[in-house]
Amino acid sequence: MTAQLELLAPTGIHLSPESGRVEPRFWIRRLVIWEKPGVVLREITFRPGLNIVWSPDPADQGRITESEGALGHGSGKTLFCRLLRYVLGEEHFAPEGQRRSIAQALPEGTVGAEVVVDGTPWALLRPIGLGRQHFAAPNLGLEEVLVNGTAATGIEPFLVALEDSILSADVVALIPVEHRLQA
Repeated sequence: MTAQLELLAPTGIHLSPESGRVEPRFWIRRLVIWEKPGVVLREITFRPGLNIVWSPDPADQGRITESEGALGHGSGKTLFCRLLRYVLGEEHFAPEGQRRSIAQALPEGTVGAEVVVDGTPWALLRPIGLGRQHFAAPNLGLEEVLVNGTAATGIEPFLVALEDSILSADVVALIPVEHRLQA
């Protein structure tokens, strides 16, 4: 029997976690989407390590046949990824038309994430509706920031902590960016 060829040759690189480390230096604990304060539309909890985003194929569930279409499309995977990137600091979560439609449907809508940066938990909240206030609060929970009227901070405190803790000035200098804190 012929041995199967390897697609990717072994690199010889071996990585092991830092001794005594009990969690990743950066990880996302959960993502929450609110219709309005107190009304959760979706809550997704993550585990440290690899988390896989997928949607069931309707054809596998007997709801439609392959010839009829969708095959897992339109279930929200891309929007989910865009919201995750947005809550972590990207400027927008969707093209203008889609943002406008979402804001119209969810005028008080908010997306939030609990993120850990080098052992410090952060609550990040950003509007997806008509609101304009952004929050990045260390050592607070999402609900505390959403309900207790914490003063808006913008997303910058989180981005500074991320660059200072996870990246170094040398690494940041190597990343081509147009604006401060884009690295």
